[in-house]
Amino acid sequence: MLKLDSACNILAGSADGNISEISADTFKLIDTIKSTTDIISIGNASFSLKIYPQPSSNQINFVSEKEIVNGKFLLTDITGRTLQQFSLGTTDRFTADISSITNGIYFYQILSHDKLAKAGKVEVLK
Repeated sequence: MLKLDSACNILAGSADGNISEISADTFKLIDTIKSTTDIISIGNASFSLKIYPQPSSNQINFVSEKEIVNGKFLLTDITGRTLQQFSLGTTDRFTADISSITNGIYFYQILSHDKLAKAGKVEVLK
């Protein structure tokens, strides 16, 4: 999956959970997402995010160590097609309804002030 962020950097996600940030002058491997409590650093933001249950069938809960300010949530499939997008406002927890989504691996992005704060994957299994 390839995504262009607001700073014109390309984010590349692979099926095994690797997320890479690619800019014109740098190739930087972020971290492999191994569990729902891994800490990922993108830009200057570094915080843990708990995601449960994993895998999930109806809803996924997100609990952030830090408050997300002026946030937005995006959920995409492997092709980069946006399946869900909603405003978070200012919060440290929220829930995404995935009851209408089929089985598979999906990628989430959490933005704060229109900048990527967190990205990862979730599994839907009915």
